[in-house]
Amino acid sequence: MKNYYKYIIPCLAITLLFSSCYDTMDDKASIDALYETLTNPVVNATTATAETYQTATATGSVATLENVQEVGFQISTDSSFGKYETVTCEEVSQEFTAEFSGLEEKTTYYVRSYAFTKTGITVYGETTTFTTPKSPIFDIEGTYTATTYQLNWDDYNFYPGYTNKVTIAYVEGSTTEIKITNLYDEGETVVASYDAETGKIVIPSGQLVMTHPDYGDITITGFDENLDFTDEIELQFTPLGGKIDSFMWGLKVMEIYFWDACITSMSHDE
Repeated sequence: MKNYYKYIIPCLAITLLFSSCYDTMDDKASIDALYETLTNPVVNATTATAETYQTATATGSVATLENVQEVGFQISTDSSFGKYETVTCEEVSQEFTAEFSGLEEKTTYYVRSYAFTKTGITVYGETTTFTTPKSPIFDIEGTYTATTYQLNWDDYNFYPGYTNKVTIAYVEGSTTEIKITNLYDEGETVVASYDAETGKIVIPSGQLVMTHPDYGDITITGFDENLDFTDEIELQFTPLGGKIDSFMWGLKVMEIYFWDACITSMSHDE
C-alpha cells in the first residue's frame, strides 16, 4: 500500500495555516471596527481686531470638535511665525475668542487660530493681520495716581507706602515751568522744569513738601544710587500712556536730618 499519509499531513498543515491566517485577519477587522477613524478638524479663518494701541481680540472656530482637545491662537510680528506667543483658550468649543495685551503701538501682528487633535496633530487656520494704532499723546497737565514705596532702614529695601493723587499744571504764562502738587500727600506744591520735546522733568532740591509737628519744615531732595544727596531730581514723562517713570527722592530736615527715602511712580488719570 502506498504511503498516502506523507501527502495528507502536509495538506492538513497548509489548511490549518490558512485557517489561522483568516482567524487573525478577522480578529484585526473586529478590533478596527471598534474604533472610529478620527479625521483632522477644519480650522476656519481667524478674525482679529486691534481694540487700542496695546490690546486686541481674536475669534476662531472649528467645524467640529470630534477630534479636538485644545484650541487657541498664535500671535507674532513675523509673518512666518518664526517667533510667536501662544494663547490657549480655557474652554474647548467650536467658536472661541482671546484677548491680547501688552502690544506695541503702530505694529502689524499676524494671528492664526489652531486646534490640537487627540491624535497629536496641530491644525492651523488661515492667518490674518491687524495693525495697532498710534498711542494717544497725553498732555502732562492733569491728575495722576502716584504710588510711593518707602525705604525700610532695617533691611534697606523699599516697601509699599501709600497711594495718592498728584496734580501737574504749567506755571501761568510759562511753557517750561510746571507745578507738582501733593507729591507727599500733604498738599504742598513744588516747581519743576519740563522739556516737552524730551519729556524730561527736573525738580530742584530744597523745596517744601510738608511741615512736621515736631521737626518743622521738611524739604524734598534728590538721591543717587548710593543714597547721597543731589541738587535735583530727574523724572521722565512718557507720552505713551501718560506715565512718569519711577524716580527716587527723599526728605531732609535742617540739612542734616535724613527722614525718609522714597521711590514713586505716577500714571496719568484718563
